[in-house]
Amino acid sequence: ITPDDLVHVTDSNHRIQVFQQNGQFIRQFGNGIVECPRGIAVTSDGHIVVASASANKLSIFTQDGQCVHEVTDIGLNVPLGVAVDSDGLIYVADCNNERILVL
Repeated sequence: ITPDDLVHVTDSNHRIQVFQQNGQFIRQFGNGIVECPRGIAVTSDGHIVVASASANKLSIFTQDGQCVHEVTDIGLNVPLGVAVDSDGLIYVADCNNERILVL
């Protein structure tokens, strides 16, 4: 849930869908950027971090769905989960490398 109380959900159609907490659809984004998105987390400043399992990358989006950064050069191998702590550190469950990566 982002600071503006919207719920962001990954789906199998290579996108992120955004809903109000009552379930009303708002918008979607990430088409053509995320591939098999599995993990999603929100930073304290409202950026959305998405782990793309088949593309082996992280994509960072603004709250309105603009991709502002992609992390592709850290050797990810099927990232399935992502979390962000209160200090802004990003934790990635890197499945096939059998590790938790801290960025």
